[in-house]
Amino acid sequence: MKKTKRIGFISDDLKPYNDAWASTRLRVYNVINHFKKKYFLRYKLEIYNESQKYDAVIFQKAYFGEFLTIAKKLKNQGTLIIFDINIDVFALEADIGIFNEEQIQKINQMKKDIKDMLNLADCIIVSSEHLQQIYSQYNKLTFLIEEAIEDKFIKTNKIHENTDMINLLYNGYSKKAKDISLISEILIELQNKYKNLNLLFVSDQKPEIDFIPNTFIKFNFKTVHKSFLRGDIKIAPRDLSVPYNLGHALSKVAYPMAVGLPVVASPVPSYLNRGITICRSDEEWYSALSNLIENYELRRIIGRRNKEYIKSNLTMKQVGKQYFELFNFLLN
Repeated sequence: MKKTKRIGFISDDLKPYNDAWASTRLRVYNVINHFKKKYFLRYKLEIYNESQKYDAVIFQKAYFGEFLTIAKKLKNQGTLIIFDINIDVFALEADIGIFNEEQIQKINQMKKDIKDMLNLADCIIVSSEHLQQIYSQYNKLTFLIEEAIEDKFIKTNKIHENTDMINLLYNGYSKKAKDISLISEILIELQNKYKNLNLLFVSDQKPEIDFIPNTFIKFNFKTVHKSFLRGDIKIAPRDLSVPYNLGHALSKVAYPMAVGLPVVASPVPSYLNRGITICRSDEEWYSALSNLIENYELRRIIGRRNKEYIKSNLTMKQVGKQYFELFNFLLN
């Protein structure tokens, strides 16, 4: 029998599971837990402990300060360095805005740090094809592994009915909800026509959006799958003139898809050819939402199709196999 390989994870966010960032749950904790059940004889995955000797260490969005120091030390010891990055750091300033010299210096330092980590890494893992295109310019061994959706979402089933109120779901960080303003005029027009639209925010805090009626549910990972059941249609407008937004993974819309909601979205690259209704103009947004508002059978059919897509492509079993095959390639 082959010797069990030990792989450590280093992350900038190691809070308890239910409080951690989504990327940490999806790309660290869930992967570790899956391997403990499925592949424990071949690979021992754990949070990095400096007292242990590792065959490989995965730096999950950890590329600055002390993380670079650790990576250099491990590299010199012969440890394989894997860099897992799920954002386009080179486009960050377009996302957060640059207003003063201090912010400019911070962004420039981040770019320098990530280039140093890219140079150190033996391979890179990314969460979308767009990011693969970006980071493969620095390392040809750049692998796409998308984020698995937890079983509790797939086992939760939205029942679409002919209802008096239609809840348009926004899930995600409140600061990102500003993109809903991209379709504010359309939503106001639809509200004036149907009189039954409500924005449902499932977020860390209530966004400052009030151009149509809305309700707020504070995000709690333990119960968020049940919160999604109050939604009828997931909307995901994105400002794609901002380069940073092009790199987003499927996960934000995959969660509502998993419980059986139809999704109407801007053409984020990772959303294409996934059964999502893609809108490139105001007219397309209006038409797509009108059709779904008026026809609960259509919501049911598309929602069921979305759930089947997630079940067929993005379970931990399927994504875990990709990690397993990657480790076999790198370490054997």
